[in-house]
Order: sequence, then C-alpha cells, then structure tokens
Amino acid sequence: METKNTKNLNKLLYIVIVAVLCVTAIVIGITAAANRGNVTPLPQTTPPATLPPITQAPPVTEKDPTPVTPPANVLPEFSSPVVGAVAKGHDDSMPVYSMTMNDWRVHTGIDIACSIGDEVLAAADGEITGVVSDPMMGTTVTISHTGEGESIYKNLSVTLPDNVKVGTRVKAGQVIGTVGDTAMIEGADEPHLHFELKVKGASVDPLEYISEESREASLKIDDSYET
Repeated sequence: METKNTKNLNKLLYIVIVAVLCVTAIVIGITAAANRGNVTPLPQTTPPATLPPITQAPPVTEKDPTPVTPPANVLPEFSSPVVGAVAKGHDDSMPVYSMTMNDWRVHTGIDIACSIGDEVLAAADGEITGVVSDPMMGTTVTISHTGEGESIYKNLSVTLPDNVKVGTRVKAGQVIGTVGDTAMIEGADEPHLHFELKVKGASVDPLEYISEESREASLKIDDSYET
C-alpha cells in the first residue's frame, strides 16, 4: 500500500517534470524568435537588360584576280602589229598595182612599211593555228581569236621565236616574229609586214578593226598607192 510520503514524492516529481518542459518550451520559443530577427534577406537581383540583336556584317569577298575572258562570240580589240606607214591598203574587189608582178591584183591585207628585223607583235590575244612557209607570201603566222576572227602575218623572217608553233596561246603585244623579205610576189616593194584580218572567214580591212588609239600611235596612212 502506497504511503503518504511516496505520494508526495511522486507529486513533486511530476511538478518538476512539467516545470522543466515549460522552461524548455519557453527557451525554444525565444531562440526561434531571435533567429527570425537575424535572418539576412536574399539580395534582389535586377533582370539583365535586353541587348539589341547582333547584326552580322555581310561577308567580304575578294575580287577574282583572274582576268576576264572575252565572250567567244565577241571580237577582241586589235592593235597594230608593227609601227610604220601603211604603204598599201586593203581592197579585195578593186585591183591595185603590183610592182613585183607588174600587174594589177586584189590586195587582201595592208602593207605596213618598216625595217627588216623589226619585231612583229600579236594584234590581240589568241591561239596560233598556222605556221607555214607560203611559196608566194613567205613565212606566215596565223592567230585565231574570239568572235571567229583571224589575224595573219606574212612576209616574216624565216627564223621565228621557239614558242611560235601551232597550239600556243599568245597575248596581245607578244613578239611572234620579225619583218623579213620572204614574200616572193612582193619582193620589189619596200620592206614591210603584210597584215590581214578575217572575220568568219571573210577578208576585212584591218584599219577598220585596229583601235583608234593604236592607229594614232603606230600607223601613218600613206594613200599614194590609190592614185
């Protein structure tokens, strides 16, 4: 049977436990309140400004260094192949007098008077398509051009540069030979280059196709042969 002292002891123990729990609750509450007061707020971040879109510059293209080739159906601009006076003009319909043959005959080119040994230049870019020794007109070189053009150089010296052969590409102003005296039917004439032009196979007057600048710089027109 439980005594009075035991009951009092149990009652005191219960009161102590309740008191401890109350004190603990109070301490926890005070600590939590203090911690809430010391909380550091997170910094406010400013949203980044919207940047304007980046404009891509157009790519820089280098100029093509390759020279432009004239269209295949366009004649190039021709230059005089030598410097001198036109001693005999072109006429494929009305005969002109030949001192060598002592007769009158058509003349399908122009004779440019100059000195034997003078350099003969390609009148325009093209490809050598003929190198022959003509029995009447002597050493002859033919160059084909765009636009179905042909330039023909006759009465050249026998000796030609090593690169002057069929299939060789030449540039305007390139040396293709020198003036000679190999044209048998023009042997009585003063030293000259016999120069012809053809367009689509037809003989044309070279003076109508040589540029005005080249005519003024290189050619003197002597029309005494017409009288």
